[in-house]
Amino acid sequence: MQIKNIEILVHPNCCQIYTPNLPLHDRQRDLLDIWNARVEAILKDKESILIYYSFLPNSCLDTLANKYSQILKDRFIPFNFMDTLNKSEFNELFKSRGITYSSIDTKIIVYGEIFEQCVFANGWQTQLGLNIPNSNIQYCKENSLTYQDSIIIDRWKRRLMIEQIYFNKPKI
Repeated sequence: MQIKNIEILVHPNCCQIYTPNLPLHDRQRDLLDIWNARVEAILKDKESILIYYSFLPNSCLDTLANKYSQILKDRFIPFNFMDTLNKSEFNELFKSRGITYSSIDTKIIVYGEIFEQCVFANGWQTQLGLNIPNSNIQYCKENSLTYQDSIIIDRWKRRLMIEQIYFNKPKI
């Protein structure tokens, strides 16, 4: 299968890891809808794949990864937290899945959490591993949780926890 588009989703829902029993903030729900829509678009475009960098040490424990794997099948490539591959390792992985690409013609779109940190780091590392030129990579802020978003969400979660603990308010 010849691909022309690689989308990279980095650490989705990682801001939820320490507070899994709290609800998602509106921005997190919006992003989840965006990411789900991107997966549906990738499914329709047979020249696209999704590289997924989980925030967990084992991506099979990641429920979103499992959902996207069921949808995209061989066009879903999961990585565990802190995994990095060099060019020969990427080539071997792609060959095992029957994926081919032209480093000159292939485009990369990167998004996820946190835009200013992990999104750039994982996007850059993948770009290097695949030998994709700088002109072919796009970092998509509107599909990402920014550092500022994470601060707002953190304050919101603290308020929820304080209300639950001290005022016995029910969970939202």
